Amino acid sequence: MGQRGAARAIGVVGRGLVGSGLVVLLFAAYQLWGTGLSESKSQDRLSDAFEARMADALVALATTSSVPAGGTGTLTGAPVEDGSVAPTPTVPPELIDLVYPAEGEPLARIVIPRIGVDKVVVEGTAEGDLRKGPGHFGDSSLPGQKGNTAIAGHRTTYGAPFGDIDQLQPGDEIHLTTVLGQSTYRVAGTEIVSPDQTEVVGDFGDNRLTLTACHPKFSASQRIVVWALLEGDPVPTVARPEDRVTIDLSTTPTAAPVATTFPTTPTTPTSAGERATTTTPTSTSATTPTATTAGVLDAAGDAGDTAPETNGLAGDRTAWPGAVLWALATLAAGTAAWGVALILERRRGTTSATRRWLVYALASPAVGACLFLCFSYVDRLLPSY
Repeated sequence: MGQRGAARAIGVVGRGLVGSGLVVLLFAAYQLWGTGLSESKSQDRLSDAFEARMADALVALATTSSVPAGGTGTLTGAPVEDGSVAPTPTVPPELIDLVYPAEGEPLARIVIPRIGVDKVVVEGTAEGDLRKGPGHFGDSSLPGQKGNTAIAGHRTTYGAPFGDIDQLQPGDEIHLTTVLGQSTYRVAGTEIVSPDQTEVVGDFGDNRLTLTACHPKFSASQRIVVWALLEGDPVPTVARPEDRVTIDLSTTPTAAPVATTFPTTPTTPTSAGERATTTTPTSTSATTPTATTAGVLDAAGDAGDTAPETNGLAGDRTAWPGAVLWALATLAAGTAAWGVALILERRRGTTSATRRWLVYALASPAVGACLFLCFSYVDRLLPSY
């Protein structure tokens, strides 16, 4: 009896280890592919909402009759050639709302031909925002406008929109479309930085796009930063919602013109904090940025004003109750299925595995749903890559 008991105990432990390993593999599959399904559904919804936003913007722009065709000129109360003062038009409130969407809502569409990216960019870089797609740093310039437009995205999970940004080369095009028009940027360089180097999303005195993501893949120890310079003039600048007064249609950058050359050699990431000299654009503007955001870049590139242990690097601690609840629900559903199968076997006086596996098959949707929800909460607890 002693030997049988020990053998039975070893068998139970062995099956437990096998089951645990299977759960770990299933969770890895969820992170790689399951989160992608969630992101895909969000992108479908965002794409429809963005198209509707574009249509509404056309109507709003049509009501602003004092805006010259093409968005050129200056309508900010400055003197004109005949000595008069140009009018200061009132921007329709609905246009401002379209230009500045709420957090988590569609802001722009980003297309990067080199790596096959075609995604809707949401406003905000909170954990929930980046699960939907690339996110725009709220304190940075809007796409196509003057200044530094900063966008963060995942490299591994949730569709991995920036999974291959390390493959971008100098001169590659990046297209951004908003309700105010389309803008084209050309990649100028790549660098690897530490999470606390927030100057990369600061003001460089030029008009640029900064893409940030975790580096290397499956890790949040560093950040990969790709910056690109705007081609042509910026799109019109619309006052933010808190300043609903004027629309600045001046297309003259505040910084000196930028002369840029793009090498034909691929970008070579450098060590943290060291900018690659072979890919840095030649510019008459300042090369040292003035950081506009304090704090550290979180696991997806977000800049926060908190310590690493309290931002995205540590995950969402509020997800603990949900993770525990659905873990218990999964365990209860699995245990119930096992118990029912065992009872049916004993009642019918048979050891056939057919009925047992039939019960398991019928119970698998419920167990799978509970496990999926458990994974979703556990994923929130972990760093987002």
